[in-house]
Amino acid sequence: MDNLFKILASIFLVLIILGLGIIYIKKNPPVENVYLPSNSPPKEFSLFSPEEIKKITPPTPTKPLIITSLTTSATETSQTTSTESFETTTETEIPIIKIITKEYKFEPNLIKVKAGEKITLVIKNEGLTPHDFKISNDRFSIKTDLIPPGEETKLDFILPQKGEYEFYCTLHLDKGMKGKIIAE
Repeated sequence: MDNLFKILASIFLVLIILGLGIIYIKKNPPVENVYLPSNSPPKEFSLFSPEEIKKITPPTPTKPLIITSLTTSATETSQTTSTESFETTTETEIPIIKIITKEYKFEPNLIKVKAGEKITLVIKNEGLTPHDFKISNDRFSIKTDLIPPGEETKLDFILPQKGEYEFYCTLHLDKGMKGKIIAE
């Protein structure tokens, strides 16, 4: 009699568990996987709408930006970065460095420049989410507004002193989105 009771109780318990499982599945249908086409433009998948991005006001730099008039000599022939090179051949040309932002990285992530020389960075967001770009060390700080996916911005500045300056996305620094500028 005890064995029959144990068997019936086990069957009853299994039926209750199955019934509760069916009720749970009907109330909470499984999440369907969404596969994005690989050739879709990034703007279609932005986490923020253009209206939301316009509403965001980035903080202002805590230290003043130093910009002065500076010319480059005609004898100077080139500057290099880790993956980028450019030439300055006239007295009025300013070095232009292109930086690509993607999900949680910059390309290039190491840049070498001359201290005291005016520099133009062209920062293009090829990622799917907005990014910003901040350069700082203990003596200098400058930051862009948010750069929406597919957009680019320019940043003109002078690094006043020799040394290392970190650049990063303030939204994704915790994910390792950073690099370094060395002013020589």
